[in-house]
Amino acid sequence: IKPTLITPAPAPVPKPTPKPEPQVKSSETPISPTPATEQYTPTDSEELKTMMALPGKKVKSYDFVYAPPPDNLARDHYYIKGNRFRISLYNLRAYRTDTYYDTVYVDTTSKTAVGYCEGTVPGRCRNTSAVFDLSYADFLIKTPYQWLMEIPNGEIRGSEKIFDRPSKEVYYEKDGVSRTLWLDEYSGLPLRVIEEKRGNQTKYEFRYMSINAVTDDYVVHVR
Repeated sequence: IKPTLITPAPAPVPKPTPKPEPQVKSSETPISPTPATEQYTPTDSEELKTMMALPGKKVKSYDFVYAPPPDNLARDHYYIKGNRFRISLYNLRAYRTDTYYDTVYVDTTSKTAVGYCEGTVPGRCRNTSAVFDLSYADFLIKTPYQWLMEIPNGEIRGSEKIFDRPSKEVYYEKDGVSRTLWLDEYSGLPLRVIEEKRGNQTKYEFRYMSINAVTDDYVVHVR
């Protein structure tokens, strides 16, 4: 019997190990979870400081017709001197002669408001010496000077005429509210203020402003 020849099995051929692909660093910027927004940076403007100092140098008294929101109709006329001011009220068509007053005198030191019927419209006053004690809070507004003094810092963005008066446009942001004020170049007092919060605008205007025309006897009632 012939011996059977056993052929050894071929040695397994090792599989080639794949070479790792070289990693390429991305040059793209990762997407931010919230879009970047332009941040307001307050400025320290010497020109604005100069304008804010003008009332202390030039203004002894002033008057204006107030046009408040929401309709910005110019109605009541304010005359301000020192700690006193007078309001000549807009005259309504309907009125009662026993409770009618057309002028209010406000004293911010004693925190009082007193009304009189001074006859700004003929035939409406029965008694010009009658005194009406009024609510002090009902006749307070933020005056142009108070608006001015609230500016912490800001930037002057341009010039334009407001009610025929040359003015500087000043912008600033505070406590989530942006404010734009147009300051009278002569007195530094605001002629217009616009507040914007969450896309809603509120406008205040001080029209027909006159500087240093109010005298002491005009802010007290003369019997």
